[in-house]
Amino acid sequence: MLAAETVDTIIDYLHNDKAALATCCVICRSWLPAARFHLFSEVIVESDTFLSLPSVLETSPHIGLLVRSLVVQGRDSQTRAPARRRQSSAADIVLASQLSNLTTHLSRVHSLQISCVDWELFILEDILHVLSRTLSTISRLALTRVKFRTFCHAATFICAFPTLRRLSMADVSWDANSMAAPMLTRPLVVEVSSMQIVTHARCLVDWLILQNPLPDIRTFFVQVGFDEGNDVTRRLLQSPIGPGIETLHLSLRKFTLNEPVQSEQSSTLITPHA
Repeated sequence: MLAAETVDTIIDYLHNDKAALATCCVICRSWLPAARFHLFSEVIVESDTFLSLPSVLETSPHIGLLVRSLVVQGRDSQTRAPARRRQSSAADIVLASQLSNLTTHLSRVHSLQISCVDWELFILEDILHVLSRTLSTISRLALTRVKFRTFCHAATFICAFPTLRRLSMADVSWDANSMAAPMLTRPLVVEVSSMQIVTHARCLVDWLILQNPLPDIRTFFVQVGFDEGNDVTRRLLQSPIGPGIETLHLSLRKFTLNEPVQSEQSSTLITPHA
């Protein structure tokens, strides 16, 4: 018989191996709590596999209490391009209409990831509404390849989580810029690892600068080489949030066909100039 500490160490090591964790659940009854903790720590929601999830949580509500991270994802496989939308399927409509049956069982989720979504706008907005209304304990929000109706809709969604502390964005876009957006009410750590549309970067920067308290910008991506891109970079670095940026990505891909230029800085070393 292995010592309990040894078992915990082994199961911790298997955190990302779902098949191995499932095997641990049936090998020994004493392994079950630790294996379940890791096995159900993250739930991935997709249109095609969604239907079975609510029934599992309804019959085994203790599983929902183990979930700490919720991943909602579409099927858009494009890279390095703004998000697109496809015609909705019956499975997408079911997901939007029944998602609240799932999220009401997830009272301890603190991390929400939304990625590669390609739903039609009415599907996306129904899903975002459910997530912001039913998940009140989110402290980390990651948005990847999500396209909102307007920037105001994006900001409203971000501000809807009362306990949010960290936001990451990658290739987030919207159909129309709008500065009539709500304000943050708490300090926020922000990482923008990719944003291909310069006008959207400007809109985001202008909104971040207006916040009180100011957000802590750790990483920011800017497409430079155009006058507007250069102006966004200058505005960002000369703003009150500029000195705190740790990593600045300056993308020249459209001109060099290479990877973005990365600049790392210390808040005690940089003095922005026009």
